[in-house]
Amino acid sequence: MESEHLNGHRKQVPAPGLDLNEKPGRPLARTLTGIAVFRSCLGGLVILAFRPDHPRLIVVCLVALALAQASDMIDGALARKFSRPTLAGYLQDSIADKIFNFGCLLALTAGFHWLPFIIWGLLAREFMILAVRITDSKVEVSLKRFKRHVVLYGLFFRTGIFGFFVASLTAGRTAAICGLLSYVALTAAVVWGAINIIQMIFYRDPAVTA
Repeated sequence: MESEHLNGHRKQVPAPGLDLNEKPGRPLARTLTGIAVFRSCLGGLVILAFRPDHPRLIVVCLVALALAQASDMIDGALARKFSRPTLAGYLQDSIADKIFNFGCLLALTAGFHWLPFIIWGLLAREFMILAVRITDSKVEVSLKRFKRHVVLYGLFFRTGIFGFFVASLTAGRTAAICGLLSYVALTAAVVWGAINIIQMIFYRDPAVTA
């Protein structure tokens, strides 16, 4: 830091090259934001690219799914190692996931007519989790106790999406089996998501509530 005199008082001036947008409390904030925006854009790509009758475009969607999963793992690892958890970071990462996931589901409704009914259940879970997390600071969403449950929900969700893309890429019995398993996976996500909400609303860590 450098200093300059102003009306007899010393004023601290940031040193040259210091990034004023990088907040001291959250290192790599811009990098994490960029990764989240990238994942959101992949959701838009899937909406534009998915065509049930064009196998090459379905492959593009599968690549986008793989990139989204990789970016989710990377920004999580970076945040845990070099940054610190914040509400803004949680919302940023969570909203990016939702944009991508529901972008995929909206695209897939073109080939799977029962999918909209499941989407409503998944949307209800996502918005309720966000509401609980924002309005009640004592809900320990990031506790290891619930981390495995959230990971399992995400596994059901992404597995269902992957299965629908594979079903669109294949035909006959293979497509029917993949489609059925995908419906089962997303239905499991809805049920498990409802269990998550009950856990997060009614469970309180004694160390927090004391």
